[in-house]
Amino acid sequence: MTERADIPQYNTVFDSRRFVALMAERRTVGFETSLVREKAYIGQQLKTDLGERLDVAKSTFVYEIRDGKLYEPGRDEPMEEVIKRGMGRNPKDRERDAAELGSFTGVIQGFLAKEDTPDGTTVLAVSPRGLPGSFEKKNFFQVYVREGEYIIGTRYFSDLTNEDYRRKIISINPAYSTLIPEKPTDVDLKSNPMVIPCHLDYSADPDKLAMFLLKKEIGMPQEQLDEVWEVVTPLVTSYTNTLIEKPGDLYWLEMNYRALLNGAHKTSERVLEQKFNYAELTLDERARTTYFAWTGTRIEIEMLAGEEIKIGGGACGSGSCSTSSESSSGVSDSPLDNLDGMGKINFRCPDCNELNTRELFNYVKSCKNCGSDKVLPPSLRGKIFQLGQMMNQ
Repeated sequence: MTERADIPQYNTVFDSRRFVALMAERRTVGFETSLVREKAYIGQQLKTDLGERLDVAKSTFVYEIRDGKLYEPGRDEPMEEVIKRGMGRNPKDRERDAAELGSFTGVIQGFLAKEDTPDGTTVLAVSPRGLPGSFEKKNFFQVYVREGEYIIGTRYFSDLTNEDYRRKIISINPAYSTLIPEKPTDVDLKSNPMVIPCHLDYSADPDKLAMFLLKKEIGMPQEQLDEVWEVVTPLVTSYTNTLIEKPGDLYWLEMNYRALLNGAHKTSERVLEQKFNYAELTLDERARTTYFAWTGTRIEIEMLAGEEIKIGGGACGSGSCSTSSESSSGVSDSPLDNLDGMGKINFRCPDCNELNTRELFNYVKSCKNCGSDKVLPPSLRGKIFQLGQMMNQ
């Protein structure tokens, strides 16, 4: 798992490409095994995405060590290539991107994946918010621990300032006082991942290290994320079924993804309103307090996908970062925007500000709310009106 950004989002196009290739092998030996593995992977990626958007307090991930490089389990692309592909999304993050790649190849992979690195070796990597204009709005740190042929990573949501991070790091290893300036930027901290001294009692114990840094858990508890995930499962199933049945239908795949985000947002708001302890609830009690009975039907997907996305930015998954961003109008740009050369898929009406969604290779002739034709490009408004008159004669 690489750095998670607040604005760049999970890119459904990468899922589409993998499943187009997978479904082309439908009648070959090993297809069913590959399908099961890919479905599980999609579920894992989507839950990670939602968790990081909802600022879950803690999440874990695993890398496999293969010939000195790190891979996500079951994937054939080294993580350093995933990071490289995500670079250059924002000129303001150019230094930060370079710092992340250097830290990963030099320490996280370069040191932890060495043959002679002992089990239990621990590295702390800090990812604070970026400077104004940066895509990186989240504040978290990650703890990596070597365990045999794996690196176990744990990510913690954080409320520490850059100065707080520096003070904590120096208390662990005073030598970092010469590496990290007194007023550190995000790049300063990203450039200096720290190997935790093995004699400390929180070496090889990420939770102890996190408690030393934070003093308390910050963010949404895992059990609340599990509740959200349980409720939105039908929406996840709809997304996965689209990949299996119509993997090349990018428009409907993106609609399913938007529906999942909005369904998760609505559900999470209700989860956070509740005062009871989820761990003490029976399954029947949980069912009675279900917040929304999502079904994943087409009409439900269309309804949810047509709403403005309010859930925060989060995961990129296995190279699933896109260059999408939140526009000034509050509409989240999609990786499909201008895919057909006809402009944005989701846009607001200039007259009433209502969110409209068009299909690929088609324009919306009038706003669904006020009927204005200003949702069309100016050069087409008169032509479509004239065509309509001719067809009615």
